[in-house]
Amino acid sequence: MLKVVEYKAASPAEQLAMEEVLLNECDNGELGPVLLWWESSSYFVVVGYSNRVGREVFVERCQEDGVPILRRCSGGGTVLLGPGALCYSLVLPISHDPALETINGTNRFIMERNREAFADLVKEPVLVQGYTDLTLGRVKFSGNAQRRKRNAVLFHGSILHGMELSLLERYLRVPSSQPEYRENRAHESFVCNFPSTVNMIKDSFEAKWNAVGEIDQSGKKWEMVKQRVERLVAERYSTEAWNEKF
Repeated sequence: MLKVVEYKAASPAEQLAMEEVLLNECDNGELGPVLLWWESSSYFVVVGYSNRVGREVFVERCQEDGVPILRRCSGGGTVLLGPGALCYSLVLPISHDPALETINGTNRFIMERNREAFADLVKEPVLVQGYTDLTLGRVKFSGNAQRRKRNAVLFHGSILHGMELSLLERYLRVPSSQPEYRENRAHESFVCNFPSTVNMIKDSFEAKWNAVGEIDQSGKKWEMVKQRVERLVAERYSTEAWNEKF
């Protein structure tokens, strides 16, 4: 069973740092399985760990519009997050299920359960494509990635439910690496918003993952988590050395 936490960060950098801190806490045995929900009230671009910013992002347009460009700790492609993009983070001990012992096993185990959660909400088929994309037919509404440590895994993604899709064309270049099923389509032809409410998505997702109860954010333990988040923001997620590397 998972505990749920909804966390409203003060900044996009803090939100990304929270994901990594929760992974570290789980890896150290200080935290059990967690499902984190969040959605930013402002737009920002997030590149995958090994992405080259200039290759994946229209940097000048982001600068003109005041859209931050940040780097996350996991792999995968570049995304635009903000209003209309619900984000989730599953933090699981690898001992939670034998499938989590390998990268491919983790992808199959988590993506199939996630697919079922969305399939329960619509009549049309929900598919897993390109390993970690969720689609309605050939059109993507969710991208996902993972970061592994010795004892725990972070598996996270975004779910488009009300995104202004034209903004993807403005800020994101055609990705340097794309799944075969994309067939070089432009962003607006390749992605869509999932036709459901945020509450319905959360309810279905939590039911599939047997999420019960919420993490207590009022105690000393959570205060220590927030302090570690603040430190990680200062040392990494707010720095040019991290966000502009590669």
